[in-house]
Amino acid sequence: MERLSTEPLWNQSPSRESLSSERGQVIVEQAIILPVMVFLILGIVQLAMIQHARICTEYAAFNAARAGIVYNGDPDMMERAAFLSLMPTYGRS
Repeated sequence: MERLSTEPLWNQSPSRESLSSERGQVIVEQAIILPVMVFLILGIVQLAMIQHARICTEYAAFNAARAGIVYNGDPDMMERAAFLSLMPTYGRS
């Protein structure tokens, strides 16, 4: 039978058995939480990329419409204006 201590709990040192049990618990908690956190962070990055693409598309459409007004609906100038609006999104090649 285990002897009960009269010392306060903050003065007692944890046993070796309880420490190894806690280490195992931490590993299990990390195995559960880590994939969820990675999924959440990658989802936020994906949403940011979608928003960026939407804004760039709207800006290209705005510039194409503006070029259509200025150049009397010339489709070549409208296409060029849209293309020039999207140029900053293209990488070096």
